[in-house]
Amino acid sequence: MRREIDPTDLRRHRLLLTAAGRQANQDGLALLSDAFSGRLARLTVAQQKELKSLLEQIL
Repeated sequence: MRREIDPTDLRRHRLLLTAAGRQANQDGLALLSDAFSGRLARLTVAQQKELKSLLEQIL
């Protein structure tokens, strides 16, 4: 992560991801996706559809 002063407001700092930070973010998201897919695999297709429907209703 890189920190720089916001040129429009010198009281603020902006945090920017470096290339390594972006890669770490992608790696972390891939791990979360794999873990979630593993948990979804425990459900039947019908249960997965029901879960999707229920989640859409609360969003």
